[in-house]
Amino acid sequence: MREATDRWDLDWEPDSGAGAPSRLPPTNRAVYAELPLRAMAFVIDLALGLVLSQLAAGALGLIAGWASRAPNVEQESALLAASLTHVALSVLLTLSVVYLWRTFRGTPGQLALRLVVLRQGSGVTLSRRDALVRWLLLYLPMAFVLSYQTLGTALARIPATEELDQFLVAGAALLLPIAWWLVLGLSLRGDRRRGRGLHDRLARSVVVRRLGD
Repeated sequence: MREATDRWDLDWEPDSGAGAPSRLPPTNRAVYAELPLRAMAFVIDLALGLVLSQLAAGALGLIAGWASRAPNVEQESALLAASLTHVALSVLLTLSVVYLWRTFRGTPGQLALRLVVLRQGSGVTLSRRDALVRWLLLYLPMAFVLSYQTLGTALARIPATEELDQFLVAGAALLLPIAWWLVLGLSLRGDRRRGRGLHDRLARSVVVRRLGD
């Protein structure tokens, strides 16, 4: 019902690139979001995720320390469980953006800067499928950044992967997502008019900046 009554008209052909005025109804006035604002919103989300992830890691560490003192519980097992739980929580934390996109049309960073994520062409809320595709390409890598140290430590405690260099694993979990985000940033050059990167094109999404109230 909301899609039928709160539609954004995004069918326009701008003369200048992202940020040029679009033909939208008076109640939904917007422009395609500029890259610096989109990058700033992502940094805000990353910073918020890091804070929440570190709080979770600290709490899990305390729980693991307490559990390791219980009878019949090995310290190594307690620390491994805490590490794997932290990695899982990091994935779930980033997965929450799917709910935010479909409910509020934006993440905390995007909403703070008046940015909205919509379906390209129709201007409606992203479908579950499109939101998941966008998350896989843009925010799943963030989960590895949020838990890169824990991930390396966890793999070093699992018998099947204990021979892996935990510092190498942690470095890859940190640097590979950054390299991937650079690829996505460069892909924005493929759609200068709307500022859509590879993640937007595959998820059939567009980011706009709201004007006025």
